[in-house]
Amino acid sequence: MLAFRARPIALSWLLVIGVDLFFNAGVFAGLFDQVREPSLLPDEVLFRRIPVAYLALAVGVTALAWLEDRLGASRSVVGATIGGLAGAAFALLGVVNVWTALEMTGPFVLSAALVQVCQFAVAGSFLAAYRGSAETRRISWWAVVVSLLLAAAGILAQNLMNG
Repeated sequence: MLAFRARPIALSWLLVIGVDLFFNAGVFAGLFDQVREPSLLPDEVLFRRIPVAYLALAVGVTALAWLEDRLGASRSVVGATIGGLAGAAFALLGVVNVWTALEMTGPFVLSAALVQVCQFAVAGSFLAAYRGSAETRRISWWAVVVSLLLAAAGILAQNLMNG
């Protein structure tokens, strides 16, 4: 039950948000264009709904922590594999399901699925490493630093691509 506690779940969720900002606010920001993706909501509405998406990600990370604890994942590579598979399942169920009802381009759907796989692979890797380490304080600081670096890299990428 080590990874299924508030601290590792909160830190892995922070990593997921960092990955989200890196990809969606940075690398793939150009895909969030209402002309290319006519079914997208206006930017103001999208931004207001981000907290709901982050809460949903917190639920997903909590479920992943529970799963990894049940499977006894205590190595980073094993956790990343479990997380990546869970992210692929979530993407298949969520992103592709929305694609069946809304008009979206292939690159938008694929990027959304890729982001979800990456988010959960990173979260799974951290959760397993946390579970398998005696140095949870060091791993916790690593998670915070990596999250901040991912967010900064996303902002930098957005500025470079729009600049």
